[in-house]
Amino acid sequence: MSKNEEIIRSGYAAAEGGVNDVKTFVSLFTADGVILDVASGTEYRGKDLGRMVGVFAQLGVRSNLGAALTQ
Repeated sequence: MSKNEEIIRSGYAAAEGGVNDVKTFVSLFTADGVILDVASGTEYRGKDLGRMVGVFAQLGVRSNLGAALTQ
């Protein structure tokens, strides 16, 4: 498994299901890391990246990680 894939899998594991490990999720991003919520046009940076874990939980987001990583 590549280092990039390992980081992505760690992010999904921290943010999905009943885990909701905000600290671990945020720690996987570089200092200038960003998530763009395309639907709302909102950018999340720094500690605000952790807000996405709550958003994912509220929406009941579950990844299809296998499909995402093979595309």
